[in-house]
Parts: sequence; structure tokens; C-alpha cells
Amino acid sequence: MAKEGKEMFQNKGQRYVTKGVMDSLPVELQALCWNLIDQNVQKQFPLDYLQIFEFSTEKGNQKLVHRQEEPEERKEYLISPKLRLKSVSQKIWVIDSGEYQTMLLPEEY
Repeated sequence: MAKEGKEMFQNKGQRYVTKGVMDSLPVELQALCWNLIDQNVQKQFPLDYLQIFEFSTEKGNQKLVHRQEEPEERKEYLISPKLRLKSVSQKIWVIDSGEYQTMLLPEEY
């Protein structure tokens, strides 16, 4: 496996999404996950090879927790209901293998 560090998630040209994610997560939320990763890369924040996104519904709002283990980091977001996205309760992993990046469901690993 790739190691964590600033070099993770640099290659935006080699990104893939599994069928499970395509079937369960609206494309707008997929794009949000990639965008949050890209923001961290731009800020030169050290990223783990495994990025975890946990979607849930809280008081009628879509909630997103974005976290990683090394270095430990956790951020929470509330997504505006004005976007009118389908509410999702799902955990998504994004893994950087060093050669390519894959967005998948944990059970697809």
C-alpha cells in the first residue's frame, strides 16, 4: 500500500469510482468528496492513503464526516437542503494506491 504524506492524491488524472458508489451516492456528493481531498492537497495537508467519508442524516440535513487515521484528522460538514439532494446514509472510502485513486464502498474492498 502507498504511504501517507503530501504526495498522496496528487494524480487527479487516474480517478475511478466503483459501481457500488455510482449506484448509492449522487454524483454531486461524489464530486464533493473529490473536492475536499483536492482542497487538502492544495493546502499541502499531509493525507493518508485512505480517506473516509461518512454520510448521515441529522435533523433533516445531510451530514458529512471526512476523516483519516494518519495523521489523525476529522472534519464535519452540513450540506444545505437547498441543494435538494437525495439523503444518504453511507460510508465511502477513497484509496490512493500510488498509481490511481478509487472511490469505493468498504464492502467492495
